Amino acid sequence: MDDARGRRNLPSRWSGVEETLPASLSHLAGPPGGVVELPHDLAWSGRRSFDLANPVQRYMYYMAVLTSGVTREHYTSWLNVDLLRSEWTSLGIPQPLRRVWEGQFPELASVRADSD
Repeated sequence: MDDARGRRNLPSRWSGVEETLPASLSHLAGPPGGVVELPHDLAWSGRRSFDLANPVQRYMYYMAVLTSGVTREHYTSWLNVDLLRSEWTSLGIPQPLRRVWEGQFPELASVRADSD
């Protein structure tokens, strides 16, 4: 795909993500609390252990899973539906990734709309 100047555009880092998302948010059965250690394929650089009771660590945990997840199992094993809903509006995920998630799960878009 070329841009207006005829330069080739790279594909989005997030293309294909929708194919790895679960069919429903209810399939997100990750930990609801406690200290959690992510596997190396999700937290390959830096912190791997997160205390989900700590708001800053919970934010970093959700950012790591959402931006590094590449399989359905990453999402269903490590994200918790209730925590994702409560954190959704504060997460600074890239807009293309946010659009993919909200396109698949309109209830997340409505959570954001309700908080505006």
